[in-house]
Amino acid sequence: MKPEASPLPARLPTWLGLAPLAWALAACVQAPPAPGLAGAARPASAPVVTGPSARLLLRAAVPADDKFALFQLGDATACKSPRLLVGGSPQQAAEPAVLAAGQLATVDFVLIRGGKPGLCTRWSFTPQAGRTYLMQGAAVGAGCLARLVDVTQPDRAQTPADAVMRNATNQPCVPLEQARAAAAGAHSPIQGGQQDGEAVLMPLATPRDLEGLIRP
Repeated sequence: MKPEASPLPARLPTWLGLAPLAWALAACVQAPPAPGLAGAARPASAPVVTGPSARLLLRAAVPADDKFALFQLGDATACKSPRLLVGGSPQQAAEPAVLAAGQLATVDFVLIRGGKPGLCTRWSFTPQAGRTYLMQGAAVGAGCLARLVDVTQPDRAQTPADAVMRNATNQPCVPLEQARAAAAGAHSPIQGGQQDGEAVLMPLATPRDLEGLIRP
């Protein structure tokens, strides 16, 4: 499988351990090291949202030595121009990200293992003003998976109505209309992610999973 080489932001938090950088679907390719901002919880490169917005939380269950990050694609349709939003680790919680409401957003959950980042799942959806979403990732064996849910009402967590997965085996950026057609034809209410380059189904988050994630 030929990996996808994506350019990354020039400034990244040092604590994320993002050494030679570039990611691929279930594989990684190396690129020159990128300087970072020591101790930064939110990168300076994160886009500033001035109008109506939505919150996107990032949580992940990964081994102690792994880290994770959330990227937003500047070109949401063509899956290009990634920008680091937030990152975290088992020792340092990720700050909430802010997304512009009412316009298509494409976001990547990336797992960093051994200093090498790998794309787990790429989602596209249209954030709604005032709502809170959750990207919940997990390391599973040698792979990883992630799901996107609307947790504005934790006891009624559900996948956003227009959310579609944009990556598939050997296809890091599934055309938007194709992804929407595939989602419309699916009969299962569960969503999933990627493990070793293959689709992995996973259930929606439960209220217990979401405890403590939503502000009063």
